[in-house]
Amino acid sequence: LPPTHSRPPPTGDTTICTSYDEGGTAMDRTLQPLTQEEFARAEARLRNPAPGSKVEAAQKHGVDLTLLIEQLRLTPAERVRKMLAIAEAAAAVRGAAGTAKRKSAEQ
Repeated sequence: LPPTHSRPPPTGDTTICTSYDEGGTAMDRTLQPLTQEEFARAEARLRNPAPGSKVEAAQKHGVDLTLLIEQLRLTPAERVRKMLAIAEAAAAVRGAAGTAKRKSAEQ
């Protein structure tokens, strides 16, 4: 079936994502920002989940769907940058905790 909307051509804010299948074969995908139409549709589904849907089940389980909407507002590249910043902060905290633990053990 033909797509119901067209995507703009790739821009400078695309991200290449490499994933691996069960056999270890690498597969590259180009991730692009959502179009306005795609974002509006996703936001509507998250704000008003269909009864009995997996989104509704996630919401009932306590998933904050507004956080998903917030992430979808970002481009894939922005999400990757945000994730890396959080990972770097976590590594710094782990490093500081390890240093404090070693100093405590030495005393």
